[in-house]
Amino acid sequence: MNEQNRAYIIGLFHDLGRFPQFSKYHTFNDHESIDHGKLSYDILEGINYQDEIVKKAVLVHNKYSIPKEYDNDALLKTHCMIIRDADKIDNLNYDFKPNYDGQKVNTKLIKYFKNHTLVPNDAVSTPLDDALRELSFIFDINYVGSLNLIRNKGMIDFKINQIYEQTKDNNIFIINNFI
Repeated sequence: MNEQNRAYIIGLFHDLGRFPQFSKYHTFNDHESIDHGKLSYDILEGINYQDEIVKKAVLVHNKYSIPKEYDNDALLKTHCMIIRDADKIDNLNYDFKPNYDGQKVNTKLIKYFKNHTLVPNDAVSTPLDDALRELSFIFDINYVGSLNLIRNKGMIDFKINQIYEQTKDNNIFIINNFI
């Protein structure tokens, strides 16, 4: 299979699990329902889809990190990195108007930004925490082109400003400095 086509197929399939997730749980939030990456993988398994690279990339697109054993397969790891960047860009670019009124930046999360690491899912307890988790995606971007797209479209600045406008919490600028 042409690798460009494979990347395209992974892009099409990576969120297949979102449909049954929403139908059953009425949310797209994995923390409140089910791991949609695993569900997408299970759907591909259920239809006996044969391409292991596609299935494995779909499975890990939303995980905290790519499993170390994937390091042994350069093609698989490349496809995982591509879909993970695309998924993170999609999340960072999502323009909806969340309500952070009354919330403050969870200062416990600042350490992740200081260490340039992802905020783990289990550290998230409010919608604002989730927005901060998404901002931390910048530390798991794999390709310079992805970083350039994020920067050129002002995705980080947009989210930082959106948070500040609602919270008036200057801690968001501490986080911005680490980014």
